Amino acid sequence: STSSGKNAMPRVGAKLDVQPISDILKIEGEDQFVRPIYAGNALATVKSHDSVKVITVRTTAFPKEEETGGSAEIVNEDAPGSAGLSTFESEDVQSSERPDLSSASKVISGGRALANSENF
Repeated sequence: STSSGKNAMPRVGAKLDVQPISDILKIEGEDQFVRPIYAGNALATVKSHDSVKVITVRTTAFPKEEETGGSAEIVNEDAPGSAGLSTFESEDVQSSERPDLSSASKVISGGRALANSENF
């Protein structure tokens, strides 16, 4: 279950006219699955009668496979050059006397209710 998969799953389910099932932990049969509910505090066994199943799987629910063996061929390829379809025009950098909050290690905010620094 990735955020991309969770975003796409309802759309796929709607296109196929089936009910998606998210974050399954266990497959108990052809149409029966176990998934967490109530923020993971309980497990529910759900059954789907849809002919096509649209599911996401919680990746930590299944044991990791051993990383030995494998017979896939590794091929190194050179990346193609630019097709010339886009160009860099300019970069507009704005400077300010105020600190850049996106790079600050700590941000302390009191809001308008405090009115000034003496009220902290």
